[in-house]
Amino acid sequence: MKNLTAKTTSNRRTGRRHLTIAAAAIAALSLSSCSSLIERATEKAVEEGVERAIEADTGEEVELDFDADSGSISIETEDGSFSVDGEDGSFVLETEDGTFEGSADEDGYEVTNEDGTTVIDADFDDETGQIEIVTDDGSFVAGNGAQAWDLWPSEIARPDLGGDVTVTGQTFSDGGVWLLAAGDVGGSADQALTDFTDRLDGFTSTEEGTSADTHWINMTNGNYDLSIVADGTGETTVLSMTVTTAY
Repeated sequence: MKNLTAKTTSNRRTGRRHLTIAAAAIAALSLSSCSSLIERATEKAVEEGVERAIEADTGEEVELDFDADSGSISIETEDGSFSVDGEDGSFVLETEDGTFEGSADEDGYEVTNEDGTTVIDADFDDETGQIEIVTDDGSFVAGNGAQAWDLWPSEIARPDLGGDVTVTGQTFSDGGVWLLAAGDVGGSADQALTDFTDRLDGFTSTEEGTSADTHWINMTNGNYDLSIVADGTGETTVLSMTVTTAY
């Protein structure tokens, strides 16, 4: 995803504006499900409200058009524009770095550049709640499906998590990974942390600490850096950890 960021934005400021455009589009689109109940006066209020919100955030003038009947949206700023066709789900993002076109449905979305090359391919799985996004520079997986756990390095013990388990992973073209796993575990926070770290082979602690009933530790084995937090401040103990490639 970092290459995509480089292609579609020239700096963080521009990237923030593009994200703001997308966020505004999603906010407006969520209103279109009740389009039969929205009159033109409401449309105008929505347009002006979103415009003011973006202008307050970016300090730039914004022009927004929202058609409640079709769900179509058009947003223009000084740095580009974003438009969505509410009938077929297609969208266009125009920036100083090029034009990107895409299409979306309940199963995901795809974005292509001016050469017709796919730069983002996102798939949604309603049954597992898993999201998988693939770019020309890596992939991102979120949810609790097998694909998310498949990213977990074999040299790191897989945590035994329960409750509302979350697994998120991102891979990069250079072979690096960023992973997050979290869920409920039994016992106290300090015991949960001890039980898991005892299962780790080859890892040494670089820093650790305690705050109230929250215990944490940072570890490394030279290949991966691992940060683990056991939070016992709630009704259940939550164990969460992030894994990143060590450089």
